[in-house]
Amino acid sequence: MLYKNECQSWRNKIKQAEHTEGFPADRLLKMQEAFEAFKKVQKKKLVKEHKMLPQEFMDWLYQQSSVIMELGS
Repeated sequence: MLYKNECQSWRNKIKQAEHTEGFPADRLLKMQEAFEAFKKVQKKKLVKEHKMLPQEFMDWLYQQSSVIMELGS
């Protein structure tokens, strides 16, 4: 659930940037690239395979949240 919420947060930030007049195209591209990289990381799979603790996964998600916040501001 936390992962889905984080993905939706990223989508919302990107959509907001797309609709913001004058938002720098290069920053928007970086946001989109960062989101694609975020989705490709297989950390959720590692938790299911018991190779990563759920708390480690949650900590990683919170770190990723700061990535989109920095790119969007």
